[in-house]
Amino acid sequence: MDISDLLSVFTSSDSVTSLSKSTGAQPSQVSALIQSAIPILMKGMQQNAASESGAASLAKALDAHAGSNTSNIGSLLKNIDVADGAKILGHILGGKNSQVQSGLAQKTGLSSSQTTAILASVAPMLLSVLGGQKNKANVGSGGLGSMLTSLIGGSGGGLDDVISVALADKDGDGTPDVLQKLGGLFGFGKK
Repeated sequence: MDISDLLSVFTSSDSVTSLSKSTGAQPSQVSALIQSAIPILMKGMQQNAASESGAASLAKALDAHAGSNTSNIGSLLKNIDVADGAKILGHILGGKNSQVQSGLAQKTGLSSSQTTAILASVAPMLLSVLGGQKNKANVGSGGLGSMLTSLIGGSGGGLDDVISVALADKDGDGTPDVLQKLGGLFGFGKK
């Protein structure tokens, strides 16, 4: 499993439709939010796992959520505790939580309440999926950073770097739009 596999699980029609109905958001907005948020959340967890206490805390959270059946995301969403999800976001993103949510809301055109509701639903699901991966690979707290790095596909900078790229990439292709505009100016990339 890698980040592409995770994104396909979370952007399946079941999960997008369920989140769209529960928040009143358009499915395309829900999908765009998830595609931008998952890498940020993964990087935040990776950063937390860099310390011994952070790794132990993350391992405990993953174990607590690992028992959820992730084969039916639509069903899992119906039983999500969004208050727990809000706490999870606070732990993963720390002081960046408001900045990330505000930036993602602006990027996707969602209201702040829609963004918060969707992210608070996605966070426990992400812990469930990652908890299952942790248990399947028999990874202890000391190996969480490596597991997350392999899922993300490399280090790629710190949390601030990932947040900046995700929020600057308005069209969702993984490249900040300002770079594409500069490329177009100099005869390469999108114009």
